[in-house]
Amino acid sequence: MDESNQVNNHKNWIEWIRKLPSWVKGAIGLATLVIGFIALFKENPFLSITVSIVLIFASSFCLSMYIAFSKKKSEILGGGYTYRFPSYRPLALATIVLIFAFSIILIALQPSRSFITTAFTGSATPKIPLLNSPRILDVNVESSTSMGSLQTLCGVDSQAGLPSGNLPTPNKNGLICTTIYQGKSENISNLIFDLILTNNSNSQKTLIKFEKSWCYYLGGASSTGSVDVLQPVAEYIIIMPIDMLAFVESGTDIIYPPIVIPPRSDNGPSKTSIRVQLYHHFVEPERRHPNSDWDIYFNLNIVEDTGEQTVVFFNQSWKRLAYTSDK
Repeated sequence: MDESNQVNNHKNWIEWIRKLPSWVKGAIGLATLVIGFIALFKENPFLSITVSIVLIFASSFCLSMYIAFSKKKSEILGGGYTYRFPSYRPLALATIVLIFAFSIILIALQPSRSFITTAFTGSATPKIPLLNSPRILDVNVESSTSMGSLQTLCGVDSQAGLPSGNLPTPNKNGLICTTIYQGKSENISNLIFDLILTNNSNSQKTLIKFEKSWCYYLGGASSTGSVDVLQPVAEYIIIMPIDMLAFVESGTDIIYPPIVIPPRSDNGPSKTSIRVQLYHHFVEPERRHPNSDWDIYFNLNIVEDTGEQTVVFFNQSWKRLAYTSDK
């Protein structure tokens, strides 16, 4: 008897759901989709953005194909078939061409390929331990006084040219960057830092990009070391691809939306903090360090919309930061 009641209740629920208005079922489906997307975005923004772009491209392509090539039977006797949307066909055909063009561009560009690779191979769960007592690094003074230029450190001719190879003029407009080491991944491919940005001036600061330059020191020891997969845990990820054939490399990472720091007030300077993740990987398929005594020497500056630069790292050693910062 109990089993019969349970079956009847189950049927009643199914029948009740079937009788719901279509707009109610559509609203439930939309809410479920939005909640699922938000949960995915919080867990792995790289994957959620990639999936969204693929779905947009695929939906637009299918819709454009339907509009461009869908036909209907002509109302004229013996007229055969005509295009269903003749006035919209040029727009649909142009959309198809644009989708193909944008897809090829995204696949061809290294940053977008790295983004897609991270989306499908990167870990959505942070594995980089953050320190309970992070160490404040005096990276600018310490580096500039005790280490040479990137060219010297990597054995490159000083005439090779390096856009950010010299210590920039100190920011005269009152922006100060304090670097706090937070942690690293197992094979030190990922380094995590918090940057405290202090505006001690009477004008607003708008930070628009990071400028980076780096070189790879091959080393001479015979053993090898692997490279970690990118594990996104920070707001800003600075990627340094390692090309064995290039001595000194440089690049720019746009800050979007820009970081705006208000001017100082009567209570003192304005401050904000951001988390920055440094990550290196190899452009070669092997993706391994050929020697155990490898190192990467790099510069990193943060640039305002006025062109003023504030040093984050100057001629820093990757291994030095990774192994001495915990002490």
